[in-house]
Amino acid sequence: MALDPTDRALLEALQDDADLSTEQLADLCVISPSTVQRRLRALRANGVISQTVAVLDPSNLERATTILAFVETDRERPQDRKALKRWCTAQKEIQQAYYVTGAIDLVLIVIARDIEAFDALMQTLQEAHPIVRRVTTNVVIQSFKRGLSIPLDT
Repeated sequence: MALDPTDRALLEALQDDADLSTEQLADLCVISPSTVQRRLRALRANGVISQTVAVLDPSNLERATTILAFVETDRERPQDRKALKRWCTAQKEIQQAYYVTGAIDLVLIVIARDIEAFDALMQTLQEAHPIVRRVTTNVVIQSFKRGLSIPLDT
């Protein structure tokens, strides 16, 4: 879907605050509320907006630990990679998962109740998927920027 400047402005505004009302979006983008609704329906129908969620701040929640997990797999068995990706997708603790180039194969951003819960998750991962050779981790000490916004040229 080709995005015009008004679509981009709408998307920028929603990425900053998805709670903005149709009227507020209309004022920001200098269009009518009905135009906002029509454009948002089209953006959702075309998959540009895949979902609208509430983003929680883990630092305000009791016992939330963020861990970066770097997973190396057995490259001789690419057919098993699909099952591993499906498993990662199904785990609520795995917030983001990336298949990457280089010495490792997957980068996982995990938010767990605590280190013990993370360890249990990784144990289950390795037992369920023998293609996992090694998991290297880094525990996040402090998060000073976090987001999913995609920069748009507006």
